[in-house]
Order: sequence, then C-alpha cells, then structure tokens
Amino acid sequence: MRKARVAVLAVVLTMGLLLLAGNAWAAVIEIPIDNHSFETNSGYGDYGYGWVCPPGWIPVNDVDNIGYFHKIYLSAGYVGDYAMMADAGMGEGLSVYAYQDTGVTFQTGYIYTLTVAIGTQINLGDGVATQISLREATGDTSLASLDYSTATDLIDKTLEYTAVAADDGKEIRVRLQATYPADPGDAAAFDNVRLTYTPEPATLALMGLGGVGLLVRRKRR
Repeated sequence: MRKARVAVLAVVLTMGLLLLAGNAWAAVIEIPIDNHSFETNSGYGDYGYGWVCPPGWIPVNDVDNIGYFHKIYLSAGYVGDYAMMADAGMGEGLSVYAYQDTGVTFQTGYIYTLTVAIGTQINLGDGVATQISLREATGDTSLASLDYSTATDLIDKTLEYTAVAADDGKEIRVRLQATYPADPGDAAAFDNVRLTYTPEPATLALMGLGGVGLLVRRKRR
C-alpha cells in the first residue's frame, strides 16, 4: 500500500511540475528594441522623409540611403507615424542595412523570435529584396535570416532561431537589409521591430522530473 501511495504521489508531482514547465514555456519574454517603430527621428516633421538614420540604429554601406518615411508615403501595416527607409540610391544588386545590438545574450536552447513589418513606398514598384537576421554582435556572424521580396503594404515577417551551445553568452544583433532591383526609385520600408524569447521546455521538464525523483527517494526512506 505504501509503494502504491508513493507511485501515485510521483505521478501527481510529475504532472504538476510538467504543467509548471509548460506554463514557463508558454511565457514569451520581450527583449527591448530601441526606437523599434522609428518614431524618434531627426525632426523633419510630418511632411515627408529624412535621410538620417533613426536613432538607436547603425547604418552600414551607404549611410545616406538609410532614413525614414512619414506615413504619407506608406500604404498600410505601419505603426505610428514613421518607418525606416532603405533607399535604392546605391544601384542595382547592392545592399544597405542598419543594425542594433540589444545588450542581451543568447542562452542555449532558448527560442528567439524576430518579427518586422516590411513593405515599400506607396506608388513605387514592389519587389525590393529584403532580409532580416539575428546575428552575433561580435564579428557580425549571421545565425538565422529570412528573405522577403516586398509588396506595397507593410506585412509582418517572422524569423525563429533556437540558440545552440556555441551561441551561449554572445550578444544578440538585429539587422535589417535591403538589396535593390534595377529600378532606382524603389525603396524598402521597415517598421515595428519586435524580439522575444521563450525558455527551453526540455530543461524545465528534466528539472521537474529530477525533483520528483528526490521526493520519491525521501518518501521511501
């Protein structure tokens, strides 16, 4: 009878701990992104666009072609009044991009989710090749990326990455990139950058099962 009670206790505790692990897994934790919707800009006002990279982001390649759009240049899907602009001034097949180092490090087994609204300037051509990526800040090493050919409306695009042991402790970098087609008038728009992570469920479950084992062992004594 005592063994039966111990077995029942083990099952109940296991189910409870697994439920707790599942709840922890379900918790999505936000990583702050500075100026995530590009509302902070150089003060050009509500009439157009600016050629200065929005604060919080670092432009690379042709810094004069990273700026921002006011909403009058956008169709739908944007947040607030502004979005980041990546203009086609560099020429066909060339890329410009901007990045932000988050100050947060990768943790082994955690799932990182990057979501960005991507589109293009209203009344101009679609089909600007864009890419969002999660990278290691040191060395700018790409860990995961998603490519998207723009439509006029800004559409949420999501990238997921599960960190491995080699990533552990390395700072997370977010990068937004545009590569231009033949038409020099095209320009990509990025908005509402969101980065989250969720902990690994397997580790939590194993910890729970280990705790059950210790409780059962004590009960048998």
